[in-house]
Amino acid sequence: MAAATSDDLLSVLDQCPLNGRYWAPFDLLSAVGVVDFFDFFSVGFRVAVVGPQWHLTWSDGSHSAGRRHRSDRRRAGRRGAW
Repeated sequence: MAAATSDDLLSVLDQCPLNGRYWAPFDLLSAVGVVDFFDFFSVGFRVAVVGPQWHLTWSDGSHSAGRRHRSDRRRAGRRGAW
């Protein structure tokens, strides 16, 4: 049996139709990119626009972004609980 060259393999791949195995990962990665950039926009908006209006410190701004700080633990009186 003759060995297949890389040109033969590439020509076979070029002739294959684009089916669901191609489009599903593309759609998933596109959706993840859209959601990720929306998250960047929403956090940036909160820090840039809402933060100065509400006189938020950096720590308060990180709280509004959904992150917790060590001071929350101390205020709540729980050690080690996040």
